Amino acid sequence: MDKSTPYYGAFVRALLVGVLSGCSTFLATWSTTGNAKTIGIAAATAFLAPFLARFGGEGTYDTNRDAKITASKVSLKSSDVGFSAAQPVQV
Repeated sequence: MDKSTPYYGAFVRALLVGVLSGCSTFLATWSTTGNAKTIGIAAATAFLAPFLARFGGEGTYDTNRDAKITASKVSLKSSDVGFSAAQPVQV
């Protein structure tokens, strides 16, 4: 996976949010029960939900938007992932 693609940015954000969500759910569930199966299911669900939404949904949307911007079908906005304002070149 190339670091300059929108999928990479979405993957990093998804991994970070998923791990934090999974760990906090693991600890919260562990404090209420000692059942390993319950803890595992809760932590896995808490990891997968934001991971799939961020990586799958956001990554696909940003990649498609990037392709449309490249084809000049839509304009580039400052809120787009990877946006960098063009700087004038001094000659």
